[in-house]
Amino acid sequence: MAQNLFTDFPERVDQLKKFSELAQLSEPLEEAFGEKNFFKSSNEAMDFYFGVLEELGKLAATVIRPRAQEIDQTGAHFKDGEVTLPEALNDNIHRLKELGVFTGLTSRANGGVQLTPSRSGDGFGNFSSCLPQHCFDRRLLFHGPFR
Repeated sequence: MAQNLFTDFPERVDQLKKFSELAQLSEPLEEAFGEKNFFKSSNEAMDFYFGVLEELGKLAATVIRPRAQEIDQTGAHFKDGEVTLPEALNDNIHRLKELGVFTGLTSRANGGVQLTPSRSGDGFGNFSSCLPQHCFDRRLLFHGPFR
C-alpha cells in the first residue's frame, strides 16, 4: 500500500509539473496576493507547493485512507438535534486542520498557507489537482485503484 498518495506515484508529480503551468503562474499569483518576491524564484515556489502536496499525500495514505471503511461503516448519527461524527473522522479533520489544509486560501500574514484557488479547493483539492482525471472523484482515494 502506498505511503504517500502523491510522491509514490511519480507520474502524478510529472503530470502536475508538465501540465499545470504553476511555475509560470507563481510569480504573478504571489504578487496578486500582495507578497511579491516572497519566493526568490518560481522553482522555490514550486518546491513549496509540492511540499504541501507531499505532506497531504502522506496524511491521505497513512491516516485518512486506512480509516475510510471504518468511518463509512460507523457513519454519522443524528439524535436530539445533534449530529455525532465517527471519532476517526473527527481525528482526521483535526489532523487536516493541523496540516493547514483548511487555511489554503488564507494569506500567510493571517496564518494561512496562501495557495492559489486552483491549488487549494476543498480538503483534497490540493491532492486532486495532481491526478490525471479532470473530474476527480474523492472516493478513488479510498476505494479506487490506489489500494
